Amino acid sequence: MKLRTLYTARDIELAVHRLAEEISRDLTSLLPAPDAGDSPGKGKKDDRRSGSTASATGLTPYPEVVGLRGGARATIEPTFSFERPLLVGLLKGTFMFLADLARSMRIPVDIDFMRARRNSDSAGGTSVEFEYEPQHSLEGRTVVVVEDVAGTGRTLPSVLARLEAHNPRTLRVCALVRRRGYSGPPIDYVGFNVGPGWLVGYGLDDREALRNLPCLCVLED
Repeated sequence: MKLRTLYTARDIELAVHRLAEEISRDLTSLLPAPDAGDSPGKGKKDDRRSGSTASATGLTPYPEVVGLRGGARATIEPTFSFERPLLVGLLKGTFMFLADLARSMRIPVDIDFMRARRNSDSAGGTSVEFEYEPQHSLEGRTVVVVEDVAGTGRTLPSVLARLEAHNPRTLRVCALVRRRGYSGPPIDYVGFNVGPGWLVGYGLDDREALRNLPCLCVLED
């Protein structure tokens, strides 16, 4: 087996920054306006595909460089947890992507994780087992599921149904990679569209190996 580089670390960096900008801009328009009487779960729920928007929020966008600027530390106005978008990374493949995406976001976000495993039974049927679920409350929240590879689309419906049961205000999906011919639930934010081939690197593995590669590669014979 040999590795063929599909996307370099620089390619990935540019894609992640693009996605962070798209998500930040989109979610800022969807978040509920801050109100002294607001609480998690209040307000009309947005349909995840409706494209409807809520009024402007009180979120303070991050400066271009968070931290020391001109000798003074940038300050971020605090926000209530239910006003901050929640990024839910699907383990394990998204750990690098989620970390870079969160660091690139222009608005404050919360982070959580979920792990789903698709199992086959002796009768030829399949089921989805959830080994780990988000610890944050999802009720009334704006939630973005962060996926590594949107391939067959057979597991994602179960993931979305599981999250929908917790009554999020808005539910979106972001994928680092979407396979050409993908026929699952709509993906709102896509890093790369790719063809067939086993992908490794940047969090993706071959039997738990090669996750630490800084680029996305295809395993070839």
